[in-house]
Amino acid sequence: MSFIALSSGSLPCKISNRAQHIDNESKEKSSSIYIYCKPIKFSIMKKIVILSLLFLFSVGSYSQSFNLKKGLKSIAKKVLTTEQETTNETADAQAVEEAEPFIPNKDLTFTPAEAIDLGLPSGTKWASYNIGASKPEEFGGYYAWGETEVKEVYSEATHTFKSEKTDLDLEDDVANIKWGAGWRIPTREEIQELLDKCEWTLDTLNGVKGQQVTGPNGNSIFLPAAGEYIDSEVTEIGIRASFWSSTRNRYTYNAVLRLYLENSMEGCAHFNRWNGSTIRPVTK
Repeated sequence: MSFIALSSGSLPCKISNRAQHIDNESKEKSSSIYIYCKPIKFSIMKKIVILSLLFLFSVGSYSQSFNLKKGLKSIAKKVLTTEQETTNETADAQAVEEAEPFIPNKDLTFTPAEAIDLGLPSGTKWASYNIGASKPEEFGGYYAWGETEVKEVYSEATHTFKSEKTDLDLEDDVANIKWGAGWRIPTREEIQELLDKCEWTLDTLNGVKGQQVTGPNGNSIFLPAAGEYIDSEVTEIGIRASFWSSTRNRYTYNAVLRLYLENSMEGCAHFNRWNGSTIRPVTK
């Protein structure tokens, strides 16, 4: 049997619930404490706490040791809590790694959404979710401007809509084609009204980052940060998003509602018309 001997002064006898040995042959309190050490696996942080406890028990008076014990119990509790949190974070990270990878334009559905009246002056009502989605937090499909079907590569070479129209007609409007009469892609002016008349707040819905848009009447819609489909890759998911307008700008650029979650910005911007963006329809 092996023991560790520590100089302790007038320490209380109870040190370990497993094994301890006190020199009872002397009438005075023993100046050494013997603790039987079994081979137990400890993490580095637990070892530090235990060694600190043993060392501090070897100095000072009984009252000082008592106070130190209370303090060290608190430290030990914090260390163990931190270790548990680290374990939980590791488990969460592993769960994310094991989660199914994101595949864009998969399992799209085309059931028309609820029309949300935000109390806008124009009377425009905004859909509660994107084209191709079935819930507000779902991304739905990514579409190039003027195209009505999704694809795997979004580039100038794969862009099929060659018209020089300044505004999309209903036969070129994917919202009208997929959801039926009454639904359409919003104009630039309708996007600007949403920007000017509503309150915008960063939010997370069922684990998806985006912005909550609250109208003058208190009703709201959620716009998910679905990123942007450029070439063969969706980039910036959870960081930004673009939603097409039906309005063409100059050259190869068209107007989009763009969200920047990193710096809490939103605005009407320009985007290459052959890139893939999500679509949030409107109706009257």
